[in-house]
Amino acid sequence: MKKRIIAVGAGAILTTAIIVSTIFSDPPVEDVVLEHTEFDSQLAHQEMVSISEAVMKALADYEIIGDVQINYQESISITTSEDQSIAEEMQNEILQALNSEELSSVTRVDAYDILIRSEVYEK
Repeated sequence: MKKRIIAVGAGAILTTAIIVSTIFSDPPVEDVVLEHTEFDSQLAHQEMVSISEAVMKALADYEIIGDVQINYQESISITTSEDQSIAEEMQNEILQALNSEELSSVTRVDAYDILIRSEVYEK
């Protein structure tokens, strides 16, 4: 009988502890709703192809254009053997190409940073 009283007492204490902790616990956290923007990889690919073509066309008059790397809606990096003093001129050509009617369908064209790096290539 003594064991039974201890078991019932322990159960009562445990039940009381659960009820008290529930009452005094922090209020429930509201669900956080994150906006999810759907990413259309085909559209991104087409935009990058269009930008690549426009950049190559804009820089066609320059001697040697090496790598052209485009990070979607972030940056356009160009490696060239042209003298660094021509970099500003090249940037202006690229900006004109990005703001042309030809690329009017490209979203966030103003988000691109244009980086031009000069390297000496061996012939």
